[in-house]
Amino acid sequence: MRFFRWVSMSFMFVVLLLVAVPAYGSWDHIRVLLKQEYSSASFEVVEGDYELVDSGTGLRLAKPLPGERWLVYRAGSVLKLQREGEAGSISVSGGVLLQAAQPGQGLFQFESKRYRGSLHLVEANQALLVVNILPVEEYLYGVLPQEMPSSFPLEALKAQAVVSRTYALCRNGSSLYYDVTAGMRDQVYGGYEAELVPGAERIR
Repeated sequence: MRFFRWVSMSFMFVVLLLVAVPAYGSWDHIRVLLKQEYSSASFEVVEGDYELVDSGTGLRLAKPLPGERWLVYRAGSVLKLQREGEAGSISVSGGVLLQAAQPGQGLFQFESKRYRGSLHLVEANQALLVVNILPVEEYLYGVLPQEMPSSFPLEALKAQAVVSRTYALCRNGSSLYYDVTAGMRDQVYGGYEAELVPGAERIR
């Protein structure tokens, strides 16, 4: 009985959200704030073909190889990009975008977690924002195992998927550089690691 009441409440919540969803262009991708660093952040490609692009000019900066660690840091009012172990650095006019050459392919790592999609590092309010950009469906792979145990009934998992997707769409375009955070303020997002939780394949 409690289960059916929970499902009914979930669908009522979905209906309310659908009414409130604003018209913000494409719903294909979502921007997830992973962390707000004060001055620097590092990352590396795990697998796949990526390139580093200046998001301010669109110019290609470098082609990172799997296993190479890269650092983005603030130097006064300028962002710098540097490959670990090299003395030289690259000045960036906008932000640094780690972009997969083929959409839907590749993994990168930030702070011991792997993620799908692209990574955008951009300065805002004197802090470095670390933002994962990926398709909404791939975002849900990393959300649902965090929001509901995979052992729950399949219908409950389906209802949670609808609620999580609708919430993500509702947040589309909610701020300049990101749509949702990766923590409890919005929906807990575990990246690719969440997909490896036993039973997580039930929600795919």
